[in-house]
Amino acid sequence: MAFKLPAHLHRNRFGTLYFRLTVPVDLRAIIGQAEIYRSLGTASVRHAADSAQTLRIALRRLFEELKSMSGEGMDEAAKAALRVLIDNRRRNARDMEAREELEHRISRMKSEQFRVESEHRRVLEAAQAAHASAVAQAFESVAGSAESKQRVQPRMTNAQKSQLQQDRPST
Repeated sequence: MAFKLPAHLHRNRFGTLYFRLTVPVDLRAIIGQAEIYRSLGTASVRHAADSAQTLRIALRRLFEELKSMSGEGMDEAAKAALRVLIDNRRRNARDMEAREELEHRISRMKSEQFRVESEHRRVLEAAQAAHASAVAQAFESVAGSAESKQRVQPRMTNAQKSQLQQDRPST
């Protein structure tokens, strides 16, 4: 049986958990939306539950304050100012999420760059080692062939030996 998520958590198709809370009907005109839906930036239920609980408590407290203020008779200018404040906070939250996403992308790019540079360094070192080995083998081959030429003396035939003995002056 699958684990059931708390009512204020929702998982998208990629596994990321979102906070979800319905705005009370009487405050929807002030807040400008029926539901608050925000990414918690994690797939871990444990971490998301803590963040969601904090958000839920803060929003419930805000809703209570707004209800008490509207009960006292909020005029249209105050409602408009409150809407502007809420829109600014919403925009700031989106900007912060976008910034965090960009920072995460930069971090991934730096990690990838480090991995690629390490791989290039490893390939370069292997190529240098192979080159050094090939040069050493070529040098040994050249040196070995020179030694073998010095060691190999031409064998004289019997006719050449007798000729050599005749050419020597006898004492």
